[in-house]
Amino acid sequence: MRNASIQYKKPINLKYLLALFSMFMVIASGAQPVINSFTPITGSTGTFGTTIVTINGSGFSTTPGNNIVFFGAAYAAATTASSTQLTVTAPAGATCKYLTVVNTETGLSGTVYSQNPFISTYSNEGSMNFPSTAAFTYTDAFDIPYFKMADIDGDGKVDIVHVDSSKVKILRNLSTPGNINFETINFYATPDINASNDISGLAIGDLTGDGKPEIVISSDSANGPNVKIYPNLSTPGVVNLGAYYNHVFVGLIIGNDIALADFDNDGKVDIVVPVFRTSDGAFNVLKNNYDAGTGFAFSTTSYTVPVSTNLRDGDVTNLIMADFDSDNLVDVGLVFHYYGFDSNFVNIVYNSSTVGNISFASHSGKITLGLGEDVEILGGKIYYAKAIDLDGDGKPDMASSNYQGNNITTLLNLGTRGSGNLATRVGVSIGVGTGPSALAIGDLDGDGKPDLVASASLFNTIVVQRNNAVTGNIRVAARRTFPVLTAPMYLEICDLDGDGLPEIIVSSKTNLNVYSSGLKKDKMFLPKLPF
Repeated sequence: MRNASIQYKKPINLKYLLALFSMFMVIASGAQPVINSFTPITGSTGTFGTTIVTINGSGFSTTPGNNIVFFGAAYAAATTASSTQLTVTAPAGATCKYLTVVNTETGLSGTVYSQNPFISTYSNEGSMNFPSTAAFTYTDAFDIPYFKMADIDGDGKVDIVHVDSSKVKILRNLSTPGNINFETINFYATPDINASNDISGLAIGDLTGDGKPEIVISSDSANGPNVKIYPNLSTPGVVNLGAYYNHVFVGLIIGNDIALADFDNDGKVDIVVPVFRTSDGAFNVLKNNYDAGTGFAFSTTSYTVPVSTNLRDGDVTNLIMADFDSDNLVDVGLVFHYYGFDSNFVNIVYNSSTVGNISFASHSGKITLGLGEDVEILGGKIYYAKAIDLDGDGKPDMASSNYQGNNITTLLNLGTRGSGNLATRVGVSIGVGTGPSALAIGDLDGDGKPDLVASASLFNTIVVQRNNAVTGNIRVAARRTFPVLTAPMYLEICDLDGDGLPEIIVSSKTNLNVYSSGLKKDKMFLPKLPF
């Protein structure tokens, strides 16, 4: 049963004024980079072509090489720079994430949440083909069924990071155009991990402001639930992680997933972890107080969503970081499954922070995403949701894969500044009994629009819903299905070999396969169907 359109209006005057004041103070200090806009928003990368992106804003270094621009998993140094404008060549491997600039002179970063990510495009628009034979196969135990991607060693190639019960493992990318290959020998042990509970979350981001992404995990250990940060000391071609910093939580149990975002716009990336089994949801934010001289330091902010008496306990399955109400503050989406209800929900907690002070003032209440399932598949989590602008209006919409519903659902963002509002969910079936578990978002047909891809865990396939949205209307073309490994759990989209075409990376509990795009010669003329 579909829920009614849910709208929650927040008091906006004071919060909006505080946010503007905070932003003014940051800009006035000349410290944190601020991205106002960038063009173009699509273009060729890798061997397919070169796209120069112009970024307008403030707080940039006037030395080009001191401005590192992250295009999701890939990053590149600026080629020209003033304090208010940068140019940079869009790197191969750019993924569907918000653009970030790190000023290594100040050690501060700025992310633009008001504009869609840069999307790599190519010719033969509208065509896609992924052969069933994997271009690369890796066998290992994936205790967390997901993995993360980033250029760890700064060599211009996107690497793959995953964990087992006690180790962080890095697959260093050795690929060349047309040839997918990885080095799989970089293991970093975490000896104090409690083997019965192991690692529960993995995230990657630059927490030190040096232009290199750190690896962050959440786990249980003999010393209690904790977050570990591995400083990135790598150089091109050589992966090197420093001794980890350990932050131990007292008196709580960490839930699934971990995420990174700058909540108070101070130019430092903070850490958020959910609290296990707390009805409508609770989470802790570790405010990043890193100093180059003294190292890592964090202060903790806790937030508990008011309990609804008619709901049972639920587990957070993943976290979504997005500015849902267009106030230039990144909000927290708690995605969770309620046991006994066979339903999946999201509760958006709205950010009311000012520089130096992290706070959350209100929340949306539970928003139904779709039908879930109480059980796990082969021991892995079975439900994911993500947020990205699907219709090109500059506001993050939401999409989810629903295992029991056998569909992908979307929620169009109808919010205005200071007022969050997600429309009633709308779904499209991907086939009876397919059991979609994970969801990835990226452009697979080269038209500059992010497509929706789900792993059909019971059919051993992935299902692509091509994005044909127009402003104010999310709509998709008929689905395409491609065979992959047995019981696929998690997947991502990224150009790994630098040929300008996307690969699909899919993992199960025991394997990770990379499927390269076939040369797109067959035009795919499919009708544009509304949900």
